[in-house]
Amino acid sequence: MNTGGKRIDLDLLQTELASAAIVVPALGLFEDDVFTYDPEGGQVDLPPDAQPVVDAHVAPPPLTQYAGSTTVHAITRTTDAAPHEVFRFPCEQVRMYEATMTIRGVDAGNFVSKRMVGEFMWKRTTGNAVVVGITVVSDIKDSAAASWVPNCLPSGTDVVFTVQGAAGRTIDWYLDGDVGTYAPAGDI
Repeated sequence: MNTGGKRIDLDLLQTELASAAIVVPALGLFEDDVFTYDPEGGQVDLPPDAQPVVDAHVAPPPLTQYAGSTTVHAITRTTDAAPHEVFRFPCEQVRMYEATMTIRGVDAGNFVSKRMVGEFMWKRTTGNAVVVGITVVSDIKDSAAASWVPNCLPSGTDVVFTVQGAAGRTIDWYLDGDVGTYAPAGDI
């Protein structure tokens, strides 16, 4: 039975057919044709009274219209105690973002090290980005790295991840993680 080229959710369609008292053992789809199976597993046409159900069927949009994920990573070097941008994430309107990020810092001179894992949530409605919350999951470090400060803050329509090292120390930073995006209205 021809679908007219529209998206079909086979599980939902089978439920809709059953609600219309059209019971089929299973459904299959090839190109624009939906079919069922005979007892031997061969493809057979749906009964003619299934056509109105197929015509009325509306498959939910694919998840990829609402949610996505981006793997990110960035490297930078600091030589002072000022905040420096390590990664910038541009934000689209009407989106909620969440991320789990790991930042590592290693002093190039003495290998003093710091590793932090954080959970981040931010959003952008129609104006600028807004950081909703940050949770530090872990902060493992040498005592000499206690003053090193990673951060996340809004910057216009972007969110910026920064690092702050120590004066007179060369620190190599590596940030990586995944940023999840959710658009309640769809259109990712």
